[in-house]
Amino acid sequence: MTLSSETEMQQPDEDWYDATSEELQPNTWMWDSSSTWSTQSELIMGEKEAGELVEELKKECPVFHINGSQVEVLTDPADFYQFLVEGCHRAKRRIIFSSLYLGNGPKSLELLSALSESLERCPDLEVRVLLDCLRGSRGHTGSPSSRHLLAPLVQQHGERCQVSLYHTPTLRSFIKWLLPDRWNEVIGLQHMKVYIFDDDLVISGANLNDDYFTQRQDRYMVFRGAAHLAEFYTQLVAAVSRFSLQLTADDQLKLSPSWSVHPYQGDLSKFCELARAELEAVLAGWRRSPPAPPAAADTWVLPTVNLAPVGIDLDERVTRRLLRADLLKGDVHLATGYFNLTDANMAELSAGQPRPVSVLCAHPEANGFLRAGDVSGYIPAAYTYLLHRFHAALPAHSGVTLHEYRRPGWTFHSKGVWSHAAGETGLPSATVIGSSNLGYRSSYRDLESQVVVVTKNAALRHALADERRKLYCHSQPVDGSTFARPDRFVPRWVRLVSRLIRHFF
Repeated sequence: MTLSSETEMQQPDEDWYDATSEELQPNTWMWDSSSTWSTQSELIMGEKEAGELVEELKKECPVFHINGSQVEVLTDPADFYQFLVEGCHRAKRRIIFSSLYLGNGPKSLELLSALSESLERCPDLEVRVLLDCLRGSRGHTGSPSSRHLLAPLVQQHGERCQVSLYHTPTLRSFIKWLLPDRWNEVIGLQHMKVYIFDDDLVISGANLNDDYFTQRQDRYMVFRGAAHLAEFYTQLVAAVSRFSLQLTADDQLKLSPSWSVHPYQGDLSKFCELARAELEAVLAGWRRSPPAPPAAADTWVLPTVNLAPVGIDLDERVTRRLLRADLLKGDVHLATGYFNLTDANMAELSAGQPRPVSVLCAHPEANGFLRAGDVSGYIPAAYTYLLHRFHAALPAHSGVTLHEYRRPGWTFHSKGVWSHAAGETGLPSATVIGSSNLGYRSSYRDLESQVVVVTKNAALRHALADERRKLYCHSQPVDGSTFARPDRFVPRWVRLVSRLIRHFF
């Protein structure tokens, strides 16, 4: 996360699914004997719940059928970095990076070098990079910005290397003039984290910076040979790139030739209308014409997108529905590096019949803002205050438990959801993974994308459980006594400011 914010938006109608969708076919979900329910009746219940989940979500989301053997769950930042570098060396047709920014540390520069070498080696290779304009333009003496690092590639390779920088339409006029660099990022950012190499891709919450390659814990899901899913994200990045600013060879910015409305100088309503149409066209096209499932498909991938300033709130609605206990009715585990859940999501976690819900977030020592030199150094205290408020508001016997990730020398940036059907014995049937921190700014300000992965593949389900176990093995439980310790004291002014600006981080 960087400093950023979210505007409040009208909550969508709760009955947001189209009741006209086709009924679940009898043989759509046949769970094999390796699935882990303790009784035959629990297996049938799990099959029913997972099938209903897919059928509900596909009414709003594109759906891609794959085999679980195509999915690899990475758990170490070094493995994520290795996949990126090897992907650059391996790709022949396309490399697509969608990230908040590109760092300038040794590993980031090595990755940039691998990207440059691939362009030199493969004349048919095309590279597309999508970053945030504000964060990607931020630099200082001795620390070049993402734009400065990428401009030589544009200069050397022309149209084969396109760098686009999304600028939120809501930062404009007096506010744009008033807010300095870094603080202007509270208004909204490009936050999608998708990295594509031909037909392989990784969905993550990690940025392209050395911290994320070494000791900043995130999540990473690799899809190999997933041609249709890779094409969907290629089209999504292309759509966003059209209404983003384009980097020129001399490190300047200009409108895309196919776009006529400037994101912060042009008419706001017109820009939002056209940008929304671009995103809706991609989503609707894949919903109308879903690719045929491969033989023996056992895993379903449903992408979501969120850009509330232009009226796209699919991810926020899907996340809220998954947290509700009416589809997958078993245990829920939720992780976020920055605990600032929306009121609606908090209500879903504690509503209805008590069920086991576990929330994992960053201990102040695992927060990336710890010891920052300015007022942002108090951000970990603000998150402590928000977590305390949530804990204090939980109903008695709600079933919700809280945990904090704390690992010497590491920061915590993981986010997502692991969901179980009723009666499952430890292995999740579904997960949500991607860029969203599940908080206010993800719902109402930033450009986000996640995937809902629903699977009956035993090996993949074990991998998801192992991923979660590795995160929790560095955690400690949180209770009322946690907030009474002297080291968790939150100054009064931080508590006041946190309430006032909660929608901005």
